[in-house]
Amino acid sequence: MNRTLRLRDLAWPIFVENFLAKAIGMVNIYLLSRYNNEAVAAIGISTQLLFIINMLFIVVTLGTAVVVSQNIGAGNTAHAASASTIAIIMNLVIGITVGLAVLLFHRTFLTMIGLEGKVLDYASTYFCILGGLCFLQGLTFSLGTIMRNYGQARTPMMVFLGMNIMNVIGNTIIILRPYGMPDFGIGGVASWTIFSQFAGAVVMVVAALKYNIRFRLEKPFPFAGIREILRIGVPGAGDFFAFSVMLLFLTTFVASMGTAAMTSYTYAMNLVAFVQLLGFSVGQSTQILVGRLIGAGNFDEAYRFGYRSLRIAMILNLSAMAVLMILQRPILHVLGANQEIMTILFWCFLVDLGIEIGRPFNLVIGYCVRGAGDVKWLILVCSSSILFVCIPLGYLFTHVLSLGVAGIFLALLADEWLRGLLTAWRWRSRKWEKAAVVH
Repeated sequence: MNRTLRLRDLAWPIFVENFLAKAIGMVNIYLLSRYNNEAVAAIGISTQLLFIINMLFIVVTLGTAVVVSQNIGAGNTAHAASASTIAIIMNLVIGITVGLAVLLFHRTFLTMIGLEGKVLDYASTYFCILGGLCFLQGLTFSLGTIMRNYGQARTPMMVFLGMNIMNVIGNTIIILRPYGMPDFGIGGVASWTIFSQFAGAVVMVVAALKYNIRFRLEKPFPFAGIREILRIGVPGAGDFFAFSVMLLFLTTFVASMGTAAMTSYTYAMNLVAFVQLLGFSVGQSTQILVGRLIGAGNFDEAYRFGYRSLRIAMILNLSAMAVLMILQRPILHVLGANQEIMTILFWCFLVDLGIEIGRPFNLVIGYCVRGAGDVKWLILVCSSSILFVCIPLGYLFTHVLSLGVAGIFLALLADEWLRGLLTAWRWRSRKWEKAAVVH
């Protein structure tokens, strides 16, 4: 393992990158709040659906991260280069295929989940544009994962910074319409966001070539490399798939409560996502370093390193949630939330304070288990908890006990703690040592 590569070398650039990626969505929500609450609800629903699409890219990037990091740790640079090239090709093929499906059937699907009226029109426009050109996101995901595993975490961070600046400037002009500009509406916001993603993808390609990150495609085509990535990526993304199904159900539960509930849910999920970024960034960084340690055969050091990262993530998450609790009213006032929405969000944030204590077990220890290649166990625990705990409790709390949007967060609390405790037990058992990709 490269001893000069430390947790903070990866964690803070990854945090900034993820923060800026989330910021793009929040900027769009803020700008569209100048339109009306229907636009905010539409973009919130579209974001959840785009997350489900991104899950397909996550299948590839998860497998790529484990294969590349362990091979770099073991000194197999040629195999790491081959896996990187295969990952880019796979995500481009997936993105183009899914994009065509979205362009053809987006409105039909949105109608099936219960949208109607203005919310349907807004969501249809936004989802069609961003989902139809999702291959740009797939390319960016692949290149960002590869660069981070080669220790170049600052480059994706700088790319997302540039994308965010472009997005803010362009969409501000589109919404505020200075000097009598025509009204491009939500379609203009989505189109400029896509243009920002396109510019980011181009810069990522140029940066990868500049830093001499190795890409290598064997002849004949290495189908065995695809199987190796999918062997880790498919089970590894199983928990993301289960999470996507959970979001779809929970969004459906909230959508039946009306526009105020849907708008509150959109604000809550996006603001809490910023809190999660600290622990998530520590978890991603830890996975890379644990993967290298395991590839080099240093299992004891990987075991201890996972627990050190867990303590760091827990402190960061709780601190960020405390800040959000204190500043929630000024933040929501800036976002244009009314008193009804602020009251709903207060109870959501109060429940989430308990969630953030248990979440780091999944964000850090879960990524350690994934970095070791022990992905089948993770999908079993995650899918079972979500399907048999979170979704049933979400329905119970919202449709039977009528707890509103806060009921959704109570269901998430139960799910997060159950998965976190089981994941911590798995790491402590050290059964993950047998799942290493490189021996």
